[in-house]
Parts: sequence; structure tokens; C-alpha cells
Amino acid sequence: FTKPVTTIADSHAVYACHARNVAGSDTFRFSVNVQTPARITANTPPSVLQVPRRLQLNLQCRATGNPRPAFRWTRDGGPLDGGRVLVQTETMLDGQVNSSLTIQQVSANDTGLYACIAGNLLGEQSLLHTVQVQVPPAAPGPVSVSSVRQTSATIRWSPPARDGFSPLTGYFVTVT
Repeated sequence: FTKPVTTIADSHAVYACHARNVAGSDTFRFSVNVQTPARITANTPPSVLQVPRRLQLNLQCRATGNPRPAFRWTRDGGPLDGGRVLVQTETMLDGQVNSSLTIQQVSANDTGLYACIAGNLLGEQSLLHTVQVQVPPAAPGPVSVSSVRQTSATIRWSPPARDGFSPLTGYFVTVT
């Protein structure tokens, strides 16, 4: 007799094997606990996630495994600053485990490569999130002024060295 394990719910069960003939029957009960490595099950996020500064960042990661996977999050391969970072983990009805990472009021320092690592005794798997926090651009420059006349001048400048992870929508010149 072979019973394939098809779902998380099938990974641990108590079975009974019954034998019967004209003289009666007997039963043997046994438990089976199939262990499986941690596996990420969520869809892959966009390759680059852009978040405007001062808003909330929320990253998700879902995994399966038996024993139940544990999660850890990193940014650029190192630990996360615990002050503004909230990590929550919950087991779903289907047996999958969901981990979410939330950072309130992101800043430019939160830009980086985030990894959700789900693991158990049998293995681990990672899901990567590239996060770019959009900030105001750097000032354009250098600026040069030429063809100065009584009522006009020509002003030229180079694009800013840093665009703030957002396309520039225009320039404006003011007189102070």
C-alpha cells in the first residue's frame, strides 16, 4: 500500500492497517511524520520595488516545510535595524507560513537588497526584494551663465548626479 503525501496536512497523520478474516480482525496503528525542507511558495515580486520616502514599506514572504520554517530577514546581507522594523509571522489555514516585514517612514538608508530566508533542519530558501527609496534629486550642476544681456542670459547645467530613484520631471529657475 502506498499513499503519496500531497499537502502539508498529509505530512503528519496516524494510520491504521486492518487485517480481517472469517475468525475476526486485528488493527495496527502507526504515525507517519514526513519531513520536508523549507520552500518559498509566494510569487516572485517585481525585480525592483520603489517606495517614496516617509511612506511604509511592506514585504511579504510565504513558505512551507515540515518542521515549520523559521524566517529571518536581512538587508544587503546584514541584520536589520530593529527600531523601525516590524517582522510578523503567522501560520495560514493551508499550513503555509507567512512572514511580513514592515518599515514605517522609510528613508534613503532603507534602500538595499532585502532577503527573506525561510529555513528548517532540512534546508533553507531565500526570496530577494530590491528596494529603492525615492528621495528628492540632488541639485543640478555645475551651472554656467553666458550671453548675459540687459534683459536675458543663457543658463546651462548638467543633470544631477543623483536622481533619487525617480525620473526627473523638469527644472525651474527662480530669481532670489
